[in-house]
Amino acid sequence: MVIKQIRIHNLRIIKEIEFEPESELNLIWGANGSGKTTILESIYLLGRGKSFRKAEKDQLIRRGEQQLNLFVHAQDNSHSNALGLIKGNGITQAKLNGRKITRMSDLARAIPLIVITPNSHEILERGPQYRRRFLDWGVFHVEPEFRNAFERFSRALKQRNAALRLRENVASSWDRELIESGNTVNRHRENYYAQLANKIQSISRELLDLGQIQIDWNRGWSDKTDLNQNLEDMRRGDMQAGYTRYGPHRADLCIKLNNQKVEKVASRGQQKMLVVAMHLAQVAVARDLVSTDTVILIDDLTSELDSSNRRRLLEYLQQMGNQIFITGVDNISASCPGFSRVFHVEQGKISAG
Repeated sequence: MVIKQIRIHNLRIIKEIEFEPESELNLIWGANGSGKTTILESIYLLGRGKSFRKAEKDQLIRRGEQQLNLFVHAQDNSHSNALGLIKGNGITQAKLNGRKITRMSDLARAIPLIVITPNSHEILERGPQYRRRFLDWGVFHVEPEFRNAFERFSRALKQRNAALRLRENVASSWDRELIESGNTVNRHRENYYAQLANKIQSISRELLDLGQIQIDWNRGWSDKTDLNQNLEDMRRGDMQAGYTRYGPHRADLCIKLNNQKVEKVASRGQQKMLVVAMHLAQVAVARDLVSTDTVILIDDLTSELDSSNRRRLLEYLQQMGNQIFITGVDNISASCPGFSRVFHVEQGKISAG
């Protein structure tokens, strides 16, 4: 999928922008606070229904305005999609090809995208939920059954935990649904992990001069028992704790460098390159399994990357053939050739070059 046209109205500093990006590398540069990250944010909002920036709810709509409007026209070889999003007065309305949609996951399928920001290293440093979210994004795009199974599992887990908190014996009545949906979630995750781990290791070797990257999958409960037996064995402890302590909701992707946690031994620049490799591995898996071309958003490329790593990464990105949007404070197109289009952003306005 390639974005052919973008229109932005009343998003943060931007009053009105309309432009047509190229199908491969697009550089968007400008001073801090100029609105360049907001352009990436608009694409992300249309693909996910939410922002990737923190504390976004009270700041999204341009000051003095009542609502924001976003639109993209995207196209691939077989069809095109027109996506629109309106936010204002506590309401979010989205349309896909003129049809109202209520599930933001429908937007995600229309424009598969990933975003890499200066905060993306949190996937390594923070809790398992960050890595589960990362993995589940990939599974969602290659396994059509996953979304329904994940939603069923989440509902059953919520109900079981509520019963456990009340010390009710009815908690066991949710076990069957939890087991069926949980096993489906885990099966799809493990199938995807097998593909993803190989890609991460392969891309990491091309982008990083590091040692042996080890990627282990922890499904969230003991490998020595199935989910059914695990729930039975842990029932008494779950009743005392008031929640389900083990299961697919405790899964984790464990990433090590030379048998040590990577965040403990790698520099921040190396961590950024590894996180980039992890996301690009997802792009590669989606292409291999379901022929999906993912839109790649990279905010502040030069942050914590030296010139050598920056050049190496850009050369790799050029070979991928995906549509890519990169932001930065400098126009690096002269020192790093290969950009299909260069845009300059200043005070919420965009121009060529």
